[in-house]
Amino acid sequence: MRNDIDLSTITVIFDMDDVLFDFGNGFAETFAKAHPERKILPVEQRDTFTMFRTEDIEHHDQIREVLDKPGFFASLKPIPGAIETMIAFRERGFDTAIASSPWRTNPTCVDDKLNALDRYAGAGWSDRAIFTNDKTRVRGTYLFDDKSEVTGSQVPTWEHIYVTQPHNAMWGGRRRVASLVEAPALIARDLGIDW
Repeated sequence: MRNDIDLSTITVIFDMDDVLFDFGNGFAETFAKAHPERKILPVEQRDTFTMFRTEDIEHHDQIREVLDKPGFFASLKPIPGAIETMIAFRERGFDTAIASSPWRTNPTCVDDKLNALDRYAGAGWSDRAIFTNDKTRVRGTYLFDDKSEVTGSQVPTWEHIYVTQPHNAMWGGRRRVASLVEAPALIARDLGIDW
């Protein structure tokens, strides 16, 4: 195994929603409480990234209502093992960053996400967060994201690795991990290092 790699030159970027935090189930629970008379497609049956494509048009206003609710993003719980995996990359010496697309019409989205990082990962993790709707502008080596295609104005410097969710399970063409817990082994193999 190699020991000559300066891991601080390798940037590992983590998406937040459905990578670090359980957006899908958090949304479903919040929606069910707000609109018990409405049924939405269960998370495990979603076959597209955006719920606006899988839900009936009459649900769209209720979906926006939930996503726009102050505090919604603060209510999301970490995916088991995800925060610990992100911390392990940092402790191992990798440069780490969080790249998340803000929900622009939710007035507390960014603050909620920043506070969640510090609450669950520890003080200072919010300083590593970048909020943008164009992740191609974020420089790095690897991007762990659940979105099927991450596109934007730049040619990405990172390799997009899927974190598997029901909505991306049918997509191919790139490497994937079943959960973020598998990421260290994948990167260690790439670099030829012990973890």
